[in-house]
Amino acid sequence: MKYCKKCGKRHIINGICEDCNSTDIGGIGEDTTILVSTENISDEITLSPDGNMKNCLIIEGGDDIMTDTVKGLLPSGTNKLYTFSKETIAQWSDELKNKFNEYINQTEKYENTYAKTLEIEYDICDLILYHHIFPNQY
Repeated sequence: MKYCKKCGKRHIINGICEDCNSTDIGGIGEDTTILVSTENISDEITLSPDGNMKNCLIIEGGDDIMTDTVKGLLPSGTNKLYTFSKETIAQWSDELKNKFNEYINQTEKYENTYAKTLEIEYDICDLILYHHIFPNQY
């Protein structure tokens, strides 16, 4: 949720507070300068392999909101990250390799557009929530 650091209101559109025209916006996604590394979060990570997959990392947040946010951020729409070694890819058919490379190239091509679309989507959700919580503001 975004808010204006100057006036405290939540009526933010395209990074500008509609109440006081400030661009000093805070909220989810704000850079906190907290370094996240394996050293400072390692005791929070639990690995629970089931032995079936060796190329998939399933991300589960501390609650459903975080897990769903991960799903919303990944182009696949899931909370699963896949990686394949060069050795594994070398064993694939040419057709599968070509399709995989097409997918990777297309994902990279639309990465910035997808990120901007998600930002707009979350801004719209913020506005809907704001008007639901404070319906008589306008």
